[in-house]
Amino acid sequence: MQAMGSTLTKIKSGSELEDTKIANLTKIGEVGVEREERDITDLDSPDEYKEFEPGLKDAGECEIEGYVKTEENVNKLLSLAESGSVENWKITLKSGSTWEFKAWLKKFKTGELTTDGNVTFSGTLRITGKPTFTKVTS
Repeated sequence: MQAMGSTLTKIKSGSELEDTKIANLTKIGEVGVEREERDITDLDSPDEYKEFEPGLKDAGECEIEGYVKTEENVNKLLSLAESGSVENWKITLKSGSTWEFKAWLKKFKTGELTTDGNVTFSGTLRITGKPTFTKVTS
């Protein structure tokens, strides 16, 4: 599977007329599921070994990074970070398969200004609820 050609889109909501593609990304972080564990060790546990059972699932956070090529991107992302609103997001892979999830922009920052001239940004999407993966069938 190739990463080039993958996109991140915030699905339109409220009075928005269209979806918002997050432009100029260099990184879209992990999406998946991690399950907590509960320690259920008791005095009857065998052989001095701890015992565990599965707990709640957490979809975690999705880190994003990219280049600031227009200040429009900064305005969009800063507004999302300021609002704290839970939005619908979609990652589309080059194959057409998708990850869809609800998240809010937990962190947004522009990078250091350096002599190489590239202005970067980073952010963190905090996923809430269950993400869905849809595989393209051919």
